[in-house]
Amino acid sequence: MKKPEHAPLTGVRTKETPDPRIGAWYRNLKGQLLKLQPFLVSGRVVTFQQITPEESDFFQMLIGSVRVPGSVCAVFIPPSVVQAAMWSDSIDSVATGKSGLYGVAPDAGAVVAQRCGSLQTIVNALFAFPPLQPGIDVYDDGHLLAGYTYQDQQACADELAEILSTYLK
Repeated sequence: MKKPEHAPLTGVRTKETPDPRIGAWYRNLKGQLLKLQPFLVSGRVVTFQQITPEESDFFQMLIGSVRVPGSVCAVFIPPSVVQAAMWSDSIDSVATGKSGLYGVAPDAGAVVAQRCGSLQTIVNALFAFPPLQPGIDVYDDGHLLAGYTYQDQQACADELAEILSTYLK
């Protein structure tokens, strides 16, 4: 029997191996959404009860800018919640700097969204401060499906509704 001319070498993968960091981040987002499931509302971005005044202002801007499709459930996770959940013992929880946000967070918060009732595809928008760029990532079953970066936070917020409609509707 003749060997095929283009047979792969033994031990060489023919499919791209996914980045384990992406899979871990997807599982993290999925876990957050599972915990928050009872509080999610279809067609709306919700947030936590105890947020700073500046986070509340940013949240109000978001809900004014982002039209969420009725089939989508989304949550705004502000920096103070991340601070309290991840670094409450190691970093002073006093707000710092002109922004009033916590020094550990190089962003104004994030939005995590899913098609209501399904965790297959997750959209994650991060509203980063300069010198970092705000961006939106789309994950599907542990793989990065798409990534977008924006000039500023408002441009990111303005495009979020389209991304939600495209990937989660």
